[in-house]
Amino acid sequence: MDRDNDPAAIGGASNEEEEEDELELESEPALTQAEREKRKERLRDRMKVAVARVVENEVTARTDFRVEVSPVVVSALAELTSKYAESLARDLESFAHHAGRKTVNVEDVLLAARRNPDVKAVLSDQAKALTGQQQPKKRKRPGLKALPGD
Repeated sequence: MDRDNDPAAIGGASNEEEEEDELELESEPALTQAEREKRKERLRDRMKVAVARVVENEVTARTDFRVEVSPVVVSALAELTSKYAESLARDLESFAHHAGRKTVNVEDVLLAARRNPDVKAVLSDQAKALTGQQQPKKRKRPGLKALPGD
């Protein structure tokens, strides 16, 4: 795998650091506030590196004109991306909780994308490709049925 497509390389993390993050996620309540802040800062740093790489790739891919992107703009994009990811994570957690689950699933992600039909279509296609099947139909909730003649 080349460095551009390697998730560990994008954030500069080693496999050991990734395993450490996974363990931290499993034992989240055991983390101190300082450890949570350190982890959050590390994730923001990785996000900044990933955003910078995406910006660089997009700028170099354009052939119609050349543009330079200042480090301040890259930093602002990284911060915006981090804030959006945090908001999305809270929404996904709320959707799963509302459905009586402790695990976020594809339905939650598609619900989060409901306001952007293009994104929802891409996510839906990706989910179908990953699962190799159609997404389950929405279950009808039991409720009152209309009486004949109403």
